[in-house]
Formats: sequence, structure tokens, C-alpha cells
Amino acid sequence: MLFASSVLLAGQAGNPHVHLDPSLIVALADVPEEIRNSVMTREPLVARFSRGPYEVDFVAAAHETGPGPTFSLIERCFSRLRPRAVVREGLSYASGPAPPSRAAEIKREGGPRSEADKAVSLALEHGLPAYGGEPTEDQKLKAALDQGYSSEEFTSLEFLSMAGYYVRVGQWKPERASEVFSEVSAWFKPKTGSAPFDYSNFLDLYKEKSGRPFDPTDESDLLAGPDPRGKHWQRIGHAVDMSRNRFLTEVLSKLLRRHKRVLVVYGNGHLAVQWRALVAALGQPIYLGALTESHNQDIER
Repeated sequence: MLFASSVLLAGQAGNPHVHLDPSLIVALADVPEEIRNSVMTREPLVARFSRGPYEVDFVAAAHETGPGPTFSLIERCFSRLRPRAVVREGLSYASGPAPPSRAAEIKREGGPRSEADKAVSLALEHGLPAYGGEPTEDQKLKAALDQGYSSEEFTSLEFLSMAGYYVRVGQWKPERASEVFSEVSAWFKPKTGSAPFDYSNFLDLYKEKSGRPFDPTDESDLLAGPDPRGKHWQRIGHAVDMSRNRFLTEVLSKLLRRHKRVLVVYGNGHLAVQWRALVAALGQPIYLGALTESHNQDIER
């Protein structure tokens, strides 16, 4: 059993030069089963890592498109853990902290539509900086190219990933596949060479690499995660995902030095992948749970 209870005492000495090591990031398939089972649960959890003045509270989110368990957990994190900065999934670090105007934009859009938006809204409400933790699209593309994949394959992967996201949140419509591909491919048109790469080109490439036609109704294919030993698109996904997770360790190292106490809001698989790097830098977590317990001085400051 990884945790005898939801609260554990760590008692590590302070470390003025905390640094998360990107080389400790491994593929999700290589994360020990004990850790995967502890953090990749149906309900969202938060893990608190602490050493000296440095704290990372990592929300292992269950993706949502409106109020639900993850939104509620994020609210409890702000009220009980009192972070000084926030890092959210899905936006590049290079874009800088969210501007104050983003709060009004989220309200005009009908309120937060993802756990990332929820984290940003609460951060701005509390006067805290909210950063993206992602590399730029150019950096992700480079990661794919460095592994021998083409820009067209990368664009196709981004489409498949977006379709998978829509499936997970219950918003995928197979008849909109072509439209979604056009939206995604518009992000990369300057980077995919002089020849156009449209949905019909994607269908040809998919059949070539997969050995069968693309079926937008096959949700199991869209939900296949990154895997270095998996099918073609899973292997590309692994190359890109490794670059994302290694980049996140670098972001956390920077923000810990700058802000000391950082709240991270990412999907639960990212916590599993970051686990070794977080433990090496900050020690075993002093807490893993949903913050549903009554007041506890071990996790609140």
C-alpha cells in the first residue's frame, strides 16, 4: 500500500535550490502500477509535496466541461491550501500569465468550461498569476520531427488528440470530424510545408500508417493514449507527451523558485508521470486525497 492514510508526514529539511529533473520523466506505461492506481482514480485528487518553503499541490484532474468533482476540488485547494501561483494544462508557458481580462472573458463565455478555466478564474479572483505549463506548438512539433515523424503526422496527431478530448467530455460528434480537423490544422498551416494538408489528405495518411480507414465512430481508437510500444499514432503521441511532461518539470522548477507555493491543475496521468521527479525534488507527498477532511494543520498553512 503506497499510503497508509491520506495524510503522511514527510519532515524533510529545506532545500533552497529545488529542481525537478526532466530525466526522471517516463512513459505512462512505465509508471509503477502502484502509483498509477493511487492517482489515476475516477475521482479527482490533490497530492501535496513539500520541502522547506517549497510546495507543489498537484491536482490530478478528471476532465470536466462544467461544475463537478474537479471544479469543487479546485475550489477547496484555493480556500485551504492558499497557493501563490497556478499552472494549468493546455496553454503554453511562453504566453505568460493570464491577463486580468481573461476573467471577464470566461464569464462572457458562460463560465468555466474546463478545469483549466476554473483554475484561472479563481487565480485571478485571488490576485494570483496563472501560467500555462505547455511547450509551444513549435516545440511540440520539433519533438515529433526529432523522432523522425512528419509535420503532417503531427497535425494528424493533434486532431486525433482533440477528438479524444471531445469523446472524454461527451462532446464528440463523428459527423463533425472534417470540421474539427480544419480547426486544428489551421493552427499549423504555416508549418506543414507548401502543399495543403486537408481532411482528405489526413484520411489517406491515416490509412497508410494504420493499415485501415479512419472511423470517426470508433471511440476506442480516439482514446488510445501515448505508448512507446503502441500503434503508430500512440508512438507519435508518446514522443510529444514526453516533451510536454519534461517541459512541465522545467516550468515547475522556475515557478517554485519564483513563487514557492504552486498549484498545478493537470489530468491525472500527468501526476503519475511527474511522480518520480516530484518525489526526488520534494520528498514523498505529505497528503494525497480530495480535501474532504475537516481542518488539518498538516496540510494547511
